Amino acid sequence: MRAGVTLTGMLMNDATLFDGLILPDGVDKDTLIDTIIFNYGDLYLTNTDPAWTKAAITVWGKRHQYYLDELYKTLSYEYNPIENYDRYEDYTDTTSETTSANTSTNTNASTAARVAAYNSTTEQPDSSTTDTGTQTGTSSGTSAGTVAHTAHIHGNIGVTTAAQMIQGQRDIIRISWYDEAANLFASEFCIMLY
Repeated sequence: MRAGVTLTGMLMNDATLFDGLILPDGVDKDTLIDTIIFNYGDLYLTNTDPAWTKAAITVWGKRHQYYLDELYKTLSYEYNPIENYDRYEDYTDTTSETTSANTSTNTNASTAARVAAYNSTTEQPDSSTTDTGTQTGTSSGTSAGTVAHTAHIHGNIGVTTAAQMIQGQRDIIRISWYDEAANLFASEFCIMLY
């Protein structure tokens, strides 16, 4: 049985131990290595062969590339931490109206009352008016329109209070991508006993 080798000891003997590790864009490899060493450097490794460990670190990075990349993306999502509803709408209203020809005729005739004069027994018209006319109008046409609407509806729908969402945001900002990745690394490469 070979003596145990710590991660720090193996890295001191082979500075290229992490060279094959592929990480998401934007991640600083040196910061991850420093975090792993700072948190777990004094732990013994599950395998003491440096060549095997170096190859295994490369495979580990490839195996967990998607997870590490998606976890890293969660740190840069853009959102309002005290809103839990955010909807964008785009829609178009189209209208069409057609009117056809219209014709109207109006005739008006009226006669005033008939009355008798002071010394007469025969009735005579007091006044007489007769109006006769025709009014004709024609209108026709087509109108159409298109109106585009855009809406951004957002806010708090009331399921979660603003205070709960603020606490949730505090929980999120406590997450360190480097610590999460270092914990994942240590769970596979280190003997978790001091």
